[in-house]
Amino acid sequence: MLLEQYLEVPLRRALDAIGAPEVTPEFVVPRVPEHGDIATPGALHLARPLRRPPRQIAEELVRHLELSPEDVRAEIAGPG
Repeated sequence: MLLEQYLEVPLRRALDAIGAPEVTPEFVVPRVPEHGDIATPGALHLARPLRRPPRQIAEELVRHLELSPEDVRAEIAGPG
């Protein structure tokens, strides 16, 4: 199973929990390995429809994100 497939369901549930419009999560692989294994610009894309700052949306998503394996974690990256 690809990592994107593993993350899609928990992210969809987190998006539903914060009242996000129906969107398909977009995943990207960062060019710099230190920036993580996989990322999503979802909070940036949801800022306008939810009328909230991207950072606040990201924090809410992380709070609602349920990831089971111990070695999987979600972090919020800063701008840039």
